[in-house]
Amino acid sequence: GSLVPAGWLDRLLASDAPPAVRYAIAAGSSALALLLTTTLRAGLDTWPTTLLMAAVVASAAIGGWGPGLVAAVLCAAGTSFLLAA
Repeated sequence: GSLVPAGWLDRLLASDAPPAVRYAIAAGSSALALLLTTTLRAGLDTWPTTLLMAAVVASAAIGGWGPGLVAAVLCAAGTSFLLAA
């Protein structure tokens, strides 16, 4: 059989999760993307924001507009911090 249950992506993208979970996913994915970007910074010279954009897209796809917007703001703040460092 499959390691992943059938229909897991449909359930995840249906936004049936409580708002707190959706916003936690947005904050967590943004934090993980920022951590990976700072860790892999030398290898991401040409596209340092790729992981951050992926976090925003994933947050919006899973949680909707609100969590997507939160992830965008967090990633934008993180990007300005990374560029200033």
